[in-house]
Amino acid sequence: MDRIFGLTVVVYAYIIYCAIIIKALNRPSFESSWRVISIESTIDIPHNLGVYPAKVDVQIRVTKEGVDYIFTGTGAAQRDDDIGLSYGGIVYIYDTEIVRLITPDGRDSNDGQSSDVGIAYTGARQYYNGGSTILATSGHVRVRLWTANNFPEPNFSKTFSMDTTVRYKTFNEVSHGLGKYPGMVSVRIQLDDGFMSDGQGVVFQSSPESSWQSLSGVLYGYDDANVRVWVPYKHSDDSDGLGTVCCCYDGWNTRLVRTNGTVDIRAWLLDQTFHDFTVDTREVNITSGASPILFPVMDFSDFYINVEVLTSYGDNSKYIFGGAGSAMLGTVDDDYGGLIYVYTNNSVMVWIPNANNDGHVQYVGKRWGDRAQDSRCDVGQLIVKVYTFRDLIKCEDPDTVANAFFTMNGSKVTYTCYPGYAYATGNLTLTCQSNGTWNGYPPVCTEKDQSRTIDIPHNLGVYPAKVDVQIRVTKEGVDYIFTGSGAAQRDNDLEILYGGVVYIYDTEIKTQSYFMIYKFQCCVLTHQNVLYIFWSHPYYNGGPTILATSGQVRVRLWTANDFPEPIFSTTFSMDTTDKDKIFKEVSHGLGKYPDMVSVRIQLDNGFMSDGQGVVFHALPVYSNSLSGVLYGYNNENVRVWIPHRLLGDYPGFGFVCCCIDGWSKTIVKSNGTVHIHAWLLDHNFHDFTVATQEVNSVSGASPILFPVMDFSDFYINVEVNTGYGDNSAYIFGAAGSAMLGTEGGDYGGLIYIYTNNSVMVWIPNAYYGGHVQFVGGRWGNKIQDSKCDDGQLIVKVYTFRDFIECEDPVTVANAFFTLNGSKVTYTCHLGYTHETGNLTRACQSNGTWNGFPPVCTVECEDPVTVANAFFTMNGSKVTYDCHPGYTHETGDLTRTCQSNGTWNGFPPVCTGTCGLPLTYNYTTQTYTGVTSGSIAQFKCNFGYAFASGSIQHQCFPPNWIGNPIVCKDVLSTEEVTEMINKIEKELTVDKKTTSTFHRRKHCAEDPRPSSKQIGLIGMFIMTVCFSLILILDCIGGGRKE
Repeated sequence: MDRIFGLTVVVYAYIIYCAIIIKALNRPSFESSWRVISIESTIDIPHNLGVYPAKVDVQIRVTKEGVDYIFTGTGAAQRDDDIGLSYGGIVYIYDTEIVRLITPDGRDSNDGQSSDVGIAYTGARQYYNGGSTILATSGHVRVRLWTANNFPEPNFSKTFSMDTTVRYKTFNEVSHGLGKYPGMVSVRIQLDDGFMSDGQGVVFQSSPESSWQSLSGVLYGYDDANVRVWVPYKHSDDSDGLGTVCCCYDGWNTRLVRTNGTVDIRAWLLDQTFHDFTVDTREVNITSGASPILFPVMDFSDFYINVEVLTSYGDNSKYIFGGAGSAMLGTVDDDYGGLIYVYTNNSVMVWIPNANNDGHVQYVGKRWGDRAQDSRCDVGQLIVKVYTFRDLIKCEDPDTVANAFFTMNGSKVTYTCYPGYAYATGNLTLTCQSNGTWNGYPPVCTEKDQSRTIDIPHNLGVYPAKVDVQIRVTKEGVDYIFTGSGAAQRDNDLEILYGGVVYIYDTEIKTQSYFMIYKFQCCVLTHQNVLYIFWSHPYYNGGPTILATSGQVRVRLWTANDFPEPIFSTTFSMDTTDKDKIFKEVSHGLGKYPDMVSVRIQLDNGFMSDGQGVVFHALPVYSNSLSGVLYGYNNENVRVWIPHRLLGDYPGFGFVCCCIDGWSKTIVKSNGTVHIHAWLLDHNFHDFTVATQEVNSVSGASPILFPVMDFSDFYINVEVNTGYGDNSAYIFGAAGSAMLGTEGGDYGGLIYIYTNNSVMVWIPNAYYGGHVQFVGGRWGNKIQDSKCDDGQLIVKVYTFRDFIECEDPVTVANAFFTLNGSKVTYTCHLGYTHETGNLTRACQSNGTWNGFPPVCTVECEDPVTVANAFFTMNGSKVTYDCHPGYTHETGDLTRTCQSNGTWNGFPPVCTGTCGLPLTYNYTTQTYTGVTSGSIAQFKCNFGYAFASGSIQHQCFPPNWIGNPIVCKDVLSTEEVTEMINKIEKELTVDKKTTSTFHRRKHCAEDPRPSSKQIGLIGMFIMTVCFSLILILDCIGGGRKE
């Protein structure tokens, strides 16, 4: 194993070339003269435009040792002079008539600490990594303004209110719905006095040490879906300057304090097709500075600079935040983040926050948005956009080309070769440039030729883990390398030209001189007795396009011994005739994008066919063929599609591998076993970098350059990360030749070739139904089908090297380590937790360990239990949630375990409410409150009586507990009298109807004592007896006492 895959350079297309912006950024509508400015001053510059500018650029020129440095103004002051750290910058606000410039004034410090201030400042070296520190107290300033007429209509616009005194109005996330990163974003806030203040992308402090310090501004970031906006939360006991949307207060030469306003967001998709020059960019982190970024010398009036950073992880991962034109750090032991930049007439210099003092490439937290979507990110992708100004010049008529005709579409001309002729070289599409010339070269159309089949044997005796078929074509002294494909997606039954070399490979063993012979097969297409290794036509944007009827081919194979063990592998069967086996999604479980993925299908004859990432057609046209295995992957899954074959389909349509009509060998297979392998490779050290760009289906991609190398010393892989759709954020591989099989139908996927120092990419043309990525139609029978017209181009360049043995791993406090081959794994001691650094480190090709030693800190005690709330743990963070019916009142819903073993912040307080008590008919209520435990007392109104229910209800959030009250009417006087009379009548007895009355009529009087008299005498005797007993008992009890 002499040579293995070593270097992987992956640069995503958020790194943007410096470009001239067509119809995007004209010269400014207003440009002031240079004016002298110094600290402790305020300047009003009238512009008299009568409208709010759409874009404001405040240039601060500072001259050092004969070099002019340009700093940029900012929309708000994030600090005052009440902390002994130097700060600088010019704050600007503007309305429809003037731009007001406000400079620092460090003369009035409440705490007696002196602060060096300036109109421009790059930050102290202990807080920012970068070039020499610059602090200037005077210089020159000018203002450049663009109105809405200088821009196209915004692709997105939105307004809403924000207020630092209202917690829920300190953060807002809005969807811009573009499905891609905007080319330019403007976020500003309109104050109640009519002035505008521009948003920022940096945080110089997040929680001032004292309530009399200042903190203000509007912070924003954006990704391909949303724009997020934060303002600092103002507490009730804060000073005037702490927690405002725009403030220049203590330490600035004015008194400007605003706590609310209307945020205005606008986003544009700008045209970056033409590049007069390019700018190299790179990854940035908090452990080192960034070297200057160079571009051609220009006058400061001829260009506009914008510097941003794309975050790599955290709650704001993949969000872009703007850099700042000066440093105004407001903390000595708290988090801060964001880049500082300065530019000259030919370079951009960047200062990066220092990790040793809690600096981050991007940070937002604490007071900003009251911790909504807070994040820390220490690694990101630097983005430099350089806009130059110019007017378009009309081009002359396009050249006439032999054996071809052309069509005009605006500023573009498209050539088409006549039937019987094929495109050979030059550019089929030319565009009129700003200098009045057509880009590229006129195409050449030549007659067609034919080809053959080649078997290439070798002695490995096993399936290779990786196959690379290089097809070399030489044009005008330049060698171009095309790449083979695992299956033919079409045949020769369409008049659309096509090309490529199809390869399959097996493990057929033949004995020859005691060596194991392995057979490798290449099929080259034939069409009307003509060979085409590559073909483009107007269906693809790019240049220069190359067609070759002959060339040279070689095969490079890597076995499993050349790779580390796959992090993930699986197998499963697929069959084009079974609709349940034409799509498969499997989870690789890595939690991140693999560095390399291999998907191939083993056929029943033992041959292997490699999967592809492009779709040249999706539905049959006439008796056209369709075959192959299509796949894409993201950070969780791998998806695999094959075309669905229906009963009655043409013999070549719907196969996992097919070379039939129009190819020099017949191969038709409808099923097989898919093998998937995924690797996480070592690519931390870069011998060189590759710049990439955002791609879409309306324009081509510029060539991607790298240092000159021999074709034997590197391997190229080109992929695209989709921007939206059902396969959003999935990565699909590009193809080494075009074999388009549709007229008017959808197709998708990139085409690429490379030389010894560049990669060229062709992109499907939206005008003809092309997409950056497409899957649908028969592929998977429309399962997870998608169309995506923009994405991020990914170029991976692997160079070959031998490993250098690393030194022994470093010892880490409060941890021990174990070695396993080229990897070391650290484990924190019992009672300690991993805080930062890498628990697993790998020995790299240069003899050093990747990553950083871990830091293990003491664990915190269990989080406190909070009444009316529950909590969840996530690593070193605890998150509280109030019970239903309870709301967060004070304290912190999220707390983090600190290195000293304590939880930061304060436990939250959740209070419940039941709302107002219910009302009942004919009742009156009183209640002690509406929170938990409150009592509501009910009583019936006058004239009504309590019938049923609970006269007291108690609040148990979110409900009042108690039975409903029922009060009924009381009876009137007339109704009572009537009822008494009725009862008396019913109880009255007629004496004449009694037996006594009748006896008196028929019997003499009885002289004996009546029974009534006898009863009275008996009762008297019994009363006397009981009284005597009671008296005797009382006398006895008294004696005992």
